[in-house]
Amino acid sequence: MLRLSLVLALIRFVVPKLHIHGHTLTCQLLYSLNWVPGSGQTDGEGIEWPWSMIGGVAASTRKTIGFARLDSAVNELARQQEAFSQFTLQQADRVPQWKAMVEEFEADGSKQNPYQATVKGATEAQVREILDRQDEEQQAAGIQPIHDISPSAFVVELLDIEQEQRRVSAYAELKKSNSTTLSFNLRNSRQTLNKRIEHLRTLQATYTPASLQRLAQLRLPQSTVAEKVPLLPPSALTPAQRENGGCGPALFEMERLLRDAQCRSALVSLRNQLHIKYRLLLYKRTQSRHQKTNTRSRTLVTRNEYKILLHSWKYQAAWASLVAIAGGKAADVPWPQLHKDDICCLEDSDELAKREAREKRAQFRQQEQDRALQKAGLTPLVSHGRPAERSDDESDSSEGEPATLLETFGGGSTVGNHDQGVQHGEARRSVSWIWTTAGRTETDGELEEGQIEWVKAWARVRRWSEEVDILKEEWRRLAVSLAYEQKEWEKRAQGIEVSSMSVEDDEGLIAYAVKQADIFKNLQIRAELICSEVKLSKGVRRHWPAQFRTEVGMDLSPDDGDGIIEDDVDDEDGNFSEGEMLLTGEDNYS
Repeated sequence: MLRLSLVLALIRFVVPKLHIHGHTLTCQLLYSLNWVPGSGQTDGEGIEWPWSMIGGVAASTRKTIGFARLDSAVNELARQQEAFSQFTLQQADRVPQWKAMVEEFEADGSKQNPYQATVKGATEAQVREILDRQDEEQQAAGIQPIHDISPSAFVVELLDIEQEQRRVSAYAELKKSNSTTLSFNLRNSRQTLNKRIEHLRTLQATYTPASLQRLAQLRLPQSTVAEKVPLLPPSALTPAQRENGGCGPALFEMERLLRDAQCRSALVSLRNQLHIKYRLLLYKRTQSRHQKTNTRSRTLVTRNEYKILLHSWKYQAAWASLVAIAGGKAADVPWPQLHKDDICCLEDSDELAKREAREKRAQFRQQEQDRALQKAGLTPLVSHGRPAERSDDESDSSEGEPATLLETFGGGSTVGNHDQGVQHGEARRSVSWIWTTAGRTETDGELEEGQIEWVKAWARVRRWSEEVDILKEEWRRLAVSLAYEQKEWEKRAQGIEVSSMSVEDDEGLIAYAVKQADIFKNLQIRAELICSEVKLSKGVRRHWPAQFRTEVGMDLSPDDGDGIIEDDVDDEDGNFSEGEMLLTGEDNYS
């Protein structure tokens, strides 16, 4: 027991960064490297490079060459500090309290986790249990129901049919767009759905007769499929229609509770499916080869895409109903509106760095083309294919249930694009609200969201600051370690007993030891020069001092190039060309 206590006191257990995306939210809050003091930007994945037999060619290994990691860390630290300073100024009066919360949690893990959102509200199952208990209490009090099916059971049945409509509609859209090979009998499903809707109409005649009057006014054509038939819950009725027995106030409150629980459960399910999506796309991109395995992987992705579609529709429908219950005032609804751009995964920071490099290169080349057009007397194009911002007046499919799969994901299902629907890693990210919202209301929720974002921003600044310190210490120790090895080889040369061996063997051992000492001395000199030298852009030749060139045995010939002019192409590691480096002010020394 004493050993276990020592282990728990001295060791902090974490989950590697690329694995933690597949874990639950609780696991991410407790075992994330982003919240561990002193971890810097360690990803915890180093042990898997040898397992995958790619340690010698891994991108992370190549990035450690030269001074590139430290330069990148310094630049990222400056960017994070600038954003954090602005955020801190806006919340200056609350920062001391938030900072104290983080320090208390780091000192004692049993304290309140400042990175965790407080979940307020019940799940769907809990709300249904509460409503069932209320029905039992009414019966025990002698209040007889007006129908064999209680009011709460009526509302629950209506929402269940609504969910079945979404399921059938999603399958129909997937089949229409040829995005799935799943076997699904739409005719039988629609027949079953029609029977349930007919039974629901009999219940509506008892509890919400105004819904039947509204349905008659709609005059739906006979060709309307079952999943498109409006169910007309209490929230779909106007205040005038709900009066005079058109709909009881108790039903209205029941639907509000259930809709709030639907938003919460749909958001949790959506997060889980997005975690699964990230892993499936990663597996498909790195492991699937040839047509057979590629088709199987695509089928798995399509099935998961279907579930994401269902959960997003469920949230959108519940949110629209809550807005209707609030009298059309979206500000009074505790849940944000879900847009198609919000449905996105989290991304590894290495992928983010490569994407930013590609965007800078594309921007540089576009500017070059514009200058060439202007020089030729032509007018450059105004739009360069960049996505347009959503305006407030633009109609969005999130106002209710989107009509098609395309409306939900914007231009097509995300199964066809590996990078679509993916966002940044925690170290450099701007996260979608679906990963930070847990069901809060009004002012307390807004303050908690601000507190969580501030402590995460502070954690990012601290981790990058630690990474800079770690890398500086690594470079300092590199020269010290090389000097130590030089002295060790000199000691070995001096410790050779000349009389115990032949003259040739003695000279050979001494020569080898002296050569090794000289190699480590030259490596030490080179390490010190690289650490202190002025960084040059890619493609610019460095002129080494003559003394150093002689010591390390470099060719003093003035023409030491290979005579090959490098093409201006993108390499897989995201390096810049010389002109791009000068324009963007970025250096890459890997």
